[in-house]
Amino acid sequence: MPTAHVNGVDIEYLTEGDPADPALLLVMGLGGQLIAWPQGFVDGLRARGFFLVRYDNRDCGLSSKFDGMPDITALFGGDGTSAPYRVEDMADDGAALLEHLGLEQAHVVGVSMGGMITQALAIHHADQFLTACSIMSTTGDRTVGAPTGEAMSALMRPVATTREEAIEASLEGSRVIGSPKYPTAPRGCTEYACRSSWSTERTTRSSRSAADRRRRPPCPVPNW
Repeated sequence: MPTAHVNGVDIEYLTEGDPADPALLLVMGLGGQLIAWPQGFVDGLRARGFFLVRYDNRDCGLSSKFDGMPDITALFGGDGTSAPYRVEDMADDGAALLEHLGLEQAHVVGVSMGGMITQALAIHHADQFLTACSIMSTTGDRTVGAPTGEAMSALMRPVATTREEAIEASLEGSRVIGSPKYPTAPRGCTEYACRSSWSTERTTRSSRSAADRRRRPPCPVPNW
Protein backbone atom coordinates (compact mmCIF):
# COMPACT_ATOMS: atom_id res chain seq x y z
CA MET A 1 0.00 0.00 0.00
CA PRO A 2 1.23 3.55 -0.66
CA THR A 3 2.32 5.97 2.06
CA ALA A 4 1.88 9.75 1.95
CA HIS A 5 4.07 12.09 4.00
CA VAL A 6 1.57 14.80 4.92
CA ASN A 7 1.10 17.19 7.84
CA GLY A 8 4.43 16.04 9.27
CA VAL A 9 3.48 12.34 9.51
CA ASP A 10 3.42 9.26 7.28
CA ILE A 11 -0.11 8.13 6.43
CA GLU A 12 -0.75 4.68 4.95
CA TYR A 13 -3.67 4.77 2.57
CA LEU A 14 -5.58 2.84 -0.08
CA THR A 15 -7.67 4.09 -3.00
CA GLU A 16 -10.28 2.11 -4.90
CA GLY A 17 -12.43 2.91 -7.89
CA ASP A 18 -12.29 5.39 -10.73
CA PRO A 19 -10.54 8.68 -9.85
CA ALA A 20 -12.95 10.42 -12.21
CA ASP A 21 -15.83 9.55 -9.85
CA PRO A 22 -16.76 11.70 -6.81
CA ALA A 23 -14.26 11.07 -4.02
CA LEU A 24 -15.33 9.68 -0.65
CA LEU A 25 -12.95 9.73 2.33
CA LEU A 26 -13.52 6.95 4.90
CA VAL A 27 -12.26 7.76 8.41
CA MET A 28 -12.01 4.82 10.80
CA GLY A 29 -12.40 5.01 14.58
CA LEU A 30 -10.11 4.45 17.54
CA GLY A 31 -7.62 1.65 16.90
CA GLY A 32 -9.37 0.76 13.65
CA GLN A 33 -7.12 0.27 10.65
CA LEU A 34 -8.18 0.94 7.08
CA ILE A 35 -8.83 -2.79 6.60
CA ALA A 36 -11.51 -2.62 9.32
CA TRP A 37 -13.99 -1.27 6.78
CA PRO A 38 -15.99 -4.33 5.63
CA GLN A 39 -15.10 -5.07 2.04
CA GLY A 40 -18.77 -5.56 1.17
CA PHE A 41 -19.47 -2.01 2.39
CA VAL A 42 -16.54 -0.67 0.37
CA ASP A 43 -17.63 -2.55 -2.75
CA GLY A 44 -21.16 -1.23 -2.34
CA LEU A 45 -19.92 2.35 -2.26
CA ARG A 46 -17.79 1.75 -5.33
CA ALA A 47 -20.80 0.29 -7.13
CA ARG A 48 -22.66 3.51 -6.38
CA GLY A 49 -20.05 5.52 -8.22
CA PHE A 50 -17.59 6.70 -5.58
CA PHE A 51 -13.80 6.85 -5.69
CA LEU A 52 -12.84 5.66 -2.21
CA VAL A 53 -9.95 6.79 -0.05
CA ARG A 54 -9.34 5.02 3.25
CA TYR A 55 -6.32 5.32 5.52
CA ASP A 56 -4.72 4.45 8.84
CA ASN A 57 -4.97 7.29 11.34
CA ARG A 58 -1.73 8.38 12.99
CA ASP A 59 -0.71 6.02 15.80
CA CYS A 60 -2.58 3.16 14.14
CA GLY A 61 -1.85 0.42 11.62
CA LEU A 62 1.07 1.28 9.37
CA SER A 63 0.98 5.07 9.81
CA SER A 64 3.39 7.07 11.99
CA LYS A 65 3.62 6.20 15.68
CA PHE A 66 4.24 8.67 18.50
CA ASP A 67 6.01 8.39 21.84
CA GLY A 68 4.95 9.32 25.34
CA MET A 69 1.61 9.52 27.12
CA PRO A 70 -0.41 12.60 28.09
CA ASP A 71 -1.47 13.21 31.69
CA ILE A 72 -4.86 11.49 31.94
CA THR A 73 -5.80 13.29 35.18
CA ALA A 74 -5.14 16.67 33.59
CA LEU A 75 -7.05 15.71 30.44
CA PHE A 76 -10.16 14.72 32.35
CA GLY A 77 -9.83 18.01 34.19
CA GLY A 78 -9.92 19.91 30.91
CA ASP A 79 -6.19 20.57 30.51
CA GLY A 80 -5.07 19.14 27.16
CA THR A 81 -1.59 20.64 27.04
CA SER A 82 0.12 17.27 27.59
CA ALA A 83 -1.56 15.60 24.58
CA PRO A 84 0.87 14.92 21.70
CA TYR A 85 -1.93 15.70 19.22
CA ARG A 86 -5.66 16.35 19.08
CA VAL A 87 -8.63 15.33 16.98
CA GLU A 88 -8.12 18.53 15.01
CA ASP A 89 -4.58 17.40 14.10
CA MET A 90 -5.97 14.08 12.91
CA ALA A 91 -8.49 15.98 10.80
CA ASP A 92 -5.61 17.95 9.29
CA ASP A 93 -4.04 14.59 8.33
CA GLY A 94 -7.14 13.62 6.35
CA ALA A 95 -7.40 16.99 4.63
CA ALA A 96 -3.71 16.91 3.75
CA LEU A 97 -4.05 13.40 2.33
CA LEU A 98 -6.76 14.59 -0.06
CA GLU A 99 -4.50 17.43 -1.17
CA HIS A 100 -1.66 14.95 -1.67
CA LEU A 101 -3.93 12.91 -3.94
CA GLY A 102 -4.98 15.98 -5.90
CA LEU A 103 -8.61 15.72 -4.80
CA GLU A 104 -10.11 19.18 -4.47
CA GLN A 105 -13.37 18.05 -2.86
CA ALA A 106 -14.76 14.86 -1.37
CA HIS A 107 -17.58 13.41 0.64
CA VAL A 108 -16.49 12.16 4.07
CA VAL A 109 -17.81 9.33 6.26
CA GLY A 110 -16.41 8.69 9.73
CA VAL A 111 -17.27 6.12 12.38
CA SER A 112 -16.84 6.48 16.16
CA MET A 113 -13.67 8.58 16.73
CA GLY A 114 -13.62 8.86 12.95
CA GLY A 115 -16.94 10.67 13.31
CA MET A 116 -15.24 13.17 15.62
CA ILE A 117 -12.52 13.63 13.02
CA THR A 118 -15.20 14.03 10.35
CA GLN A 119 -16.85 16.81 12.35
CA ALA A 120 -13.50 18.58 12.70
CA LEU A 121 -12.91 18.20 8.94
CA ALA A 122 -16.27 19.77 8.18
CA ILE A 123 -15.57 22.64 10.57
CA HIS A 124 -11.94 23.41 9.73
CA HIS A 125 -11.75 22.31 6.09
CA ALA A 126 -15.27 23.01 4.87
CA ASP A 127 -14.12 24.00 1.38
CA GLN A 128 -12.76 20.47 0.80
CA PHE A 129 -15.96 18.58 1.59
CA LEU A 130 -19.27 18.15 -0.19
CA THR A 131 -21.12 16.25 2.55
CA ALA A 132 -20.24 14.78 5.95
CA CYS A 133 -21.60 11.67 7.68
CA SER A 134 -20.72 11.05 11.35
CA ILE A 135 -21.66 7.53 12.50
CA MET A 136 -22.11 6.48 16.18
CA SER A 137 -19.95 9.36 17.37
CA THR A 138 -20.09 12.34 19.73
CA THR A 139 -19.59 16.10 19.62
CA GLY A 140 -16.94 16.53 22.29
CA ASP A 141 -19.55 17.30 24.97
CA ARG A 142 -17.96 15.91 28.15
CA THR A 143 -21.39 15.14 29.67
CA VAL A 144 -22.37 12.52 27.08
CA GLY A 145 -20.80 9.59 25.27
CA ALA A 146 -18.38 8.57 28.04
CA PRO A 147 -17.20 4.92 27.94
CA THR A 148 -17.92 2.49 30.75
CA GLY A 149 -15.13 1.58 33.14
CA GLU A 150 -14.75 -1.81 31.45
CA ALA A 151 -14.51 -0.22 28.02
CA MET A 152 -11.98 2.35 29.24
CA SER A 153 -9.81 -0.42 30.69
CA ALA A 154 -9.86 -2.22 27.34
CA LEU A 155 -8.95 0.98 25.51
CA MET A 156 -6.13 1.85 27.86
CA ARG A 157 -4.39 -1.52 27.93
CA PRO A 158 -0.65 -1.43 27.13
CA VAL A 159 0.46 -1.73 23.53
CA ALA A 160 0.79 -5.29 22.29
CA THR A 161 4.36 -6.44 21.78
CA THR A 162 3.63 -9.82 20.17
CA ARG A 163 1.22 -11.19 17.58
CA GLU A 164 -0.61 -13.17 20.29
CA GLU A 165 -1.04 -10.10 22.51
CA ALA A 166 -2.36 -8.10 19.56
CA ILE A 167 -4.95 -10.77 18.75
CA GLU A 168 -6.00 -10.99 22.41
CA ALA A 169 -6.37 -7.20 22.62
CA SER A 170 -8.43 -7.12 19.42
CA LEU A 171 -10.78 -9.85 20.65
CA GLU A 172 -11.19 -8.21 24.06
CA GLY A 173 -11.83 -4.81 22.54
CA SER A 174 -14.44 -6.26 20.20
CA ARG A 175 -16.22 -8.00 23.08
CA VAL A 176 -16.33 -4.94 25.33
CA ILE A 177 -16.89 -2.16 22.82
CA GLY A 178 -18.76 -3.81 19.94
CA SER A 179 -22.49 -4.35 19.64
CA PRO A 180 -23.75 -7.69 21.06
CA LYS A 181 -26.10 -7.98 18.09
CA TYR A 182 -23.25 -7.60 15.58
CA PRO A 183 -20.25 -9.43 17.04
CA THR A 184 -16.96 -9.33 15.19
CA ALA A 185 -15.84 -12.77 14.07
CA PRO A 186 -12.60 -13.97 15.72
CA ARG A 187 -11.06 -14.33 12.27
CA GLY A 188 -11.70 -10.65 11.59
CA CYS A 189 -10.05 -9.62 14.86
CA THR A 190 -7.06 -11.79 14.01
CA GLU A 191 -6.67 -10.23 10.57
CA TYR A 192 -6.77 -6.69 11.99
CA ALA A 193 -4.34 -7.50 14.79
CA CYS A 194 -1.82 -9.26 12.56
CA ARG A 195 -1.35 -6.33 10.21
CA SER A 196 0.31 -4.23 12.88
CA SER A 197 0.24 -3.75 16.63
CA TRP A 198 -0.91 -0.40 17.95
CA SER A 199 -1.69 1.41 21.16
CA THR A 200 -5.10 3.00 21.59
CA GLU A 201 -4.14 4.52 24.94
CA ARG A 202 -2.30 7.52 23.52
CA THR A 203 -5.00 8.19 20.94
CA THR A 204 -7.76 7.76 23.55
CA ARG A 205 -6.09 10.28 25.81
CA SER A 206 -5.37 12.70 23.00
CA SER A 207 -8.98 12.58 21.78
CA ARG A 208 -10.07 13.73 25.25
CA SER A 209 -8.32 17.04 24.57
CA ALA A 210 -10.55 17.86 21.61
CA ALA A 211 -12.63 21.01 21.72
CA ASP A 212 -16.41 20.81 22.17
CA ARG A 213 -17.55 21.04 18.56
CA ARG A 214 -21.06 22.19 19.57
CA ARG A 215 -19.60 25.62 20.31
CA ARG A 216 -18.28 26.13 16.81
CA PRO A 217 -20.06 28.29 14.20
CA PRO A 218 -22.74 26.47 12.17
CA CYS A 219 -21.12 23.93 9.85
CA PRO A 220 -21.56 24.87 6.16
CA VAL A 221 -21.11 21.26 4.97
CA PRO A 222 -24.36 19.28 4.45
CA ASN A 223 -24.45 16.34 6.86
CA TRP A 224 -26.42 13.12 7.04
